Amino acid sequence: ALSQVITNLVLNATIHAFEDKALGDIAILVDRNFSDKIIIKVEDNGKGIPENLIQKIFDPFFTTKHNQEGTGLGLHIVFNIVTQTLGGTINTVSKVNEGTCFTINIPTDAPELDNDVAERD
Repeated sequence: ALSQVITNLVLNATIHAFEDKALGDIAILVDRNFSDKIIIKVEDNGKGIPENLIQKIFDPFFTTKHNQEGTGLGLHIVFNIVTQTLGGTINTVSKVNEGTCFTINIPTDAPELDNDVAERD
C-alpha cells in the first residue's frame, strides 16, 4: 500500500508539476518521530498548485488534464490508502512556481483491516 502511495505521488508530480519544465526535482524524505509515527514527505520544485484548487486535489475524478492522460483518481487513491489502509493523515502545502509538498503521517504499525474490506481489495 505504501509503495502505491509513493508511486502515485511521484507520477502525479511527473505529469503535473513539470509539464512546463525540462528538469525538476522530486525528494522523498522519511523520518520517525518519538511517538511511533513515521513522517514521509514527497516534495517537488515544480509549478505548484493554485490555492483555489488545493482543496479539490483529493476529490475523485478531479483533474486538470481533461481529455489527456489524467483520470483524476491518483491523489484520491493516495488519500484513501493513507487515511483508511495505513491509518494516517496527509497534508499538502503548495506555492505556485515553487513546488508542492505532501506530508504523510502514519503509525509504525498499520491498523488491522476489517476482513470484509480486505477481501474486497
